[in-house]
Amino acid sequence: MCDDVECPYCGAEIEVYDESPGDLDFTREEECSECGKNFAYTIAMSVHFTPHKADCLNGSPHDFKPSTVSPKFMVKMTCGDCGGERDLTKEEFKKHCGFDMPGPENFFEDCLRLSNGQI
Repeated sequence: MCDDVECPYCGAEIEVYDESPGDLDFTREEECSECGKNFAYTIAMSVHFTPHKADCLNGSPHDFKPSTVSPKFMVKMTCGDCGGERDLTKEEFKKHCGFDMPGPENFFEDCLRLSNGQI
């Protein structure tokens, strides 16, 4: 990921890159391409808590929709309000995927055929 920062010495816009190993705070150094001075910048990640209504947690029905996954047959139904998940019914699976749900007796063989485009 890259971003522009302002050189603290001359004010020039400098493009910097985030190559951190996923730490929450990570300090890097950069040389300004305009004035030639070295400066440091900190990559910081922040966490935000955003409340929203989840009527399904208060007795209303869940707002289940198929998740977007690949391969398609690994889909789950996910509630848009609370994030809860459930398996698809056979009817939902056929509607979403366009073929019958793999049966438990041949599950791995069916999945292999699906991934090879044979179903």
